Amino acid sequence: MNCILQNINYELIVAIVAFAVGLISLIVARKSIRKQTTSLIQSQLSEKANQCNQYLNPMNLSNIPNEIDKVSGILSSIITAEEILFLQTHFKKNRLNWKPKLEPIVDVFYLQLHTTIRVFFKNDNLENSKLSEVMKNSILQTQFQRCKEFLNKSITKSRNREFEKLHDFHKRI
Repeated sequence: MNCILQNINYELIVAIVAFAVGLISLIVARKSIRKQTTSLIQSQLSEKANQCNQYLNPMNLSNIPNEIDKVSGILSSIITAEEILFLQTHFKKNRLNWKPKLEPIVDVFYLQLHTTIRVFFKNDNLENSKLSEVMKNSILQTQFQRCKEFLNKSITKSRNREFEKLHDFHKRI
């Protein structure tokens, strides 16, 4: 036993342990940066969702306002949220060699929108709604389509009641 302990190179063991600790620290730091970045993006999108919600008439939260400036404000805030998301993730992808999963981030943003706004985007036929005159504006139509494309997967999940199923599942746990 004494013979084995004498042949061990303690400097090599210390170097290996130091390397392992350094590698673990690097992995933890990288994961921490990713989590912080995701949190920052979600915070920025949360502000945009709140901004969208503020365009609703507090005296009538069940309808989208039919003033062009308020509808445009809602649509512009969602487009800005999309641009923030893609700009932040593009920057992080190039700098950190990391591409976050966008779908859960968009889902959280979608769920932070007031239900009236969510119903507005689920509606496929705006021609028969009170907004038909407002939505004849070609710029608003383009913005509306862009927002629907950005929120498409979340809208589909909402139509399929996936968010409700998830809520029911967590209530049972």
